[in-house]
Amino acid sequence: MTEALNSPAANKDFLEQILDFLPYPFVIAESNGDTYRNSHLNKKFLEEIGYSLDEIPTMEAWFQYAYPNEQYRQEVTNGWALKLSSAQESGQDAITMRVLIQTKNNGKRWYEVKASVIDGLQVVAFINIHDEVLRQQELKHLNDNKNQVLSVLTHDLRSPIQNLQAIMKLAFRDDLTQAEFFQLIRDLHERSRSILDLLDTTLLWAKSNFNSIQLKRAPVDVRHIAKQITEAYDNFTKIKQLHITLNISDDKPISDPDVINIVLRNLLSNAIKFTPMGGKIEVRGAMNNGVYELVVFDSGVGMDENVVSKVLNEAGISSRGTLNEHGIGIGLSLCLQLLSRIKGELSIESEPGKGTVVRICF
Repeated sequence: MTEALNSPAANKDFLEQILDFLPYPFVIAESNGDTYRNSHLNKKFLEEIGYSLDEIPTMEAWFQYAYPNEQYRQEVTNGWALKLSSAQESGQDAITMRVLIQTKNNGKRWYEVKASVIDGLQVVAFINIHDEVLRQQELKHLNDNKNQVLSVLTHDLRSPIQNLQAIMKLAFRDDLTQAEFFQLIRDLHERSRSILDLLDTTLLWAKSNFNSIQLKRAPVDVRHIAKQITEAYDNFTKIKQLHITLNISDDKPISDPDVINIVLRNLLSNAIKFTPMGGKIEVRGAMNNGVYELVVFDSGVGMDENVVSKVLNEAGISSRGTLNEHGIGIGLSLCLQLLSRIKGELSIESEPGKGTVVRICF
């Protein structure tokens, strides 16, 4: 009788009973040659993760369900094998790994998976750490945003402000002619507008990242917005002798006017910045099958596929314009973030030396 109670089968039954009372999902698997067959899923596993023994009879089947993305599944498999090998070499009886699991009914959830061997059985526990991981990710996101804002303020704005100070010092010289003095005043005006644009963009980008922009829906007078923006950049376009054409319909789509203003201002600013002397810029806008399409064409320096890919992946790219104009690498990143908030889309067609076409739909 005592031998029967101490048999592997009795121990397994006893272990299953204990696991069914525990508040964490558990799996018991038995070695079967080169694979492990799952022999028991506790009640919490069935409730929380959802798969049955019929669906995941083996560990290989479990991996197919838990990690449907082939690349991620391979990463987990390799990581698990490495930890298992390391544990065996060091004499450890348990391994732990943090993974993102596709549950049956609750979507993707972060778990800390702990596995150990008891009487020849592999016992795997799943600790739900989803909320903790999300908090850590949010904290990292906030810290990254803070660091990037500080980087922009200390790096990208330092140079134009220093140039502004240099121009102001020249204005106090006694040997300036009236014409030279007025030219300095014009330069001050243009540089100060540029700095204000940089500050506005930085602030809006920061607000977007910290989710503090309050959206609204109203008719958007795109033609009026485009006209205001081109007038604001009039001095820059005259200096570069650029030809800007507006072909915008009277359509007034329902969206957030401020978002469209910010996005179009950034697109036009980039077009002006990267279009050489005597170049052309055209803005077209009209409703098309219930979607408003706004397109900015320029005859500028263009971008290769690598740069376009980085831009569309929201990687900040800072560079100088054709007249050495300053800029910050968050303008298009800001546009993408804001457009996503209004369910808009942005696409880019460009080729080095052949200009750029930026199309937004909302």
